[in-house]
Amino acid sequence: MLGIEGSLADSASSPTTMRSRAFQRSGTSPFALPSCVAADVQSPATAGASTPGAPSADAAKNARNLRSERENWARRGLAGASPPPRDCTAQGSVRVMVRCRPACLLGEEASTVDRDTTASASSVPGGVTVIDNTMVEVQEPVTGRMPKRFRMDRTFGGDASTADVFAAGVKDLVHAVASGSSAAVLAYGPTGAGKTHTMHGTAGGEPGLVQLAASELLQQAGGKPVSVSMLELHNDTLADLLVAASAAAPPLEVRGGSAPGSTATVEGAREVQASNLNALLTTMRTGLARRQVAATLRNSASSRSHVIVILGLGEGRLTLVDLAGLERVKRSGVEGSMLREAQSVNRSLQSLSDVVEALRRGAPHVPCRNSKLARLLAGPLSGSSETVAVVSVAPGAETCDEALAALFFAERLRRLPAKTGSTTGSPQGVRPRAERQSHS
Repeated sequence: MLGIEGSLADSASSPTTMRSRAFQRSGTSPFALPSCVAADVQSPATAGASTPGAPSADAAKNARNLRSERENWARRGLAGASPPPRDCTAQGSVRVMVRCRPACLLGEEASTVDRDTTASASSVPGGVTVIDNTMVEVQEPVTGRMPKRFRMDRTFGGDASTADVFAAGVKDLVHAVASGSSAAVLAYGPTGAGKTHTMHGTAGGEPGLVQLAASELLQQAGGKPVSVSMLELHNDTLADLLVAASAAAPPLEVRGGSAPGSTATVEGAREVQASNLNALLTTMRTGLARRQVAATLRNSASSRSHVIVILGLGEGRLTLVDLAGLERVKRSGVEGSMLREAQSVNRSLQSLSDVVEALRRGAPHVPCRNSKLARLLAGPLSGSSETVAVVSVAPGAETCDEALAALFFAERLRRLPAKTGSTTGSPQGVRPRAERQSHS
């Protein structure tokens, strides 16, 4: 008995028990729901309602859902208030925009499952909904829990055009690049969510952010040539898309970028200069045709690599990154060499997520060298350039778990600490060859 009493006494005085009592006295919880979520994740039936006496069954269910929500956010390390939406004038911070996959992609960058889901959307509740221009909601069809809402810097529904996305967050970056600054645009999201459509558009259809940025930069150039370089990161090996594939061509090497805020460069990448839009677009189409793509169950033209486009004008550099989608092998049905590609893509995206989490927490060590992708993007994410992230999500109810994962990553990006000061004079891009190819 003495041993048991002593054990109980030790447990009662343990730091964990004392913290729990302190929370009970203060009326707070160690799993504090972010204020933006606490205000938004409310059931319409309970918002503003009073429950005198014993709680009803609905109130008890909502309380359980809120408790689960608090614990879910706390497990992800996202307790505390989310920053308010930022406009394009915000300096030294990563702006995050969310785009719901356009309806025009139902026959292209979408899976058979997505098309079937859209055809029978009335019978399957749930999915992703854009509430307003800064909020998106995800309703999980299986759990029946209250919808999760995320406040972003800008949101776009399926009826928005790529030109709308460009005007809201990328056009001002192009003007900054024309003045000699550095900027970066990242496209992130699960496979089949419309990232490549957003970045590169469709053949004979809507232009992408890359084409719109090239056109705007040429207008700002005042007759000066604009340079373009295109890189592909496939199976963690860098290749030059502006050079014809050759077994004898050595892989490109990344220099620098091993510390937050430092600029990574790629030695030996070809830089093509052009003074007119047709020549510039032709060069980019040639490079994009060499990208590794394949058909899967989730996407008829799935990107098997990350593509990096660098537009330059003088000292300014605009880096546009079309990231391959995070892929669930059970859904995509890939095997063999495509399975190895999916594993490589997932590992590189995980390394990028590790960098974001370390920067968000202010960790003394940031794992920039875990992959080439992490080295190339650690600089823009840590404040070496103005950065906009476009997170693409699919609206279907069956893939809302993938949308949730992408939106939680977007929330981490929004919580990266802003870096004060100008980014002018620290160009983010590639180190070109001694000789440059030009088109007049």
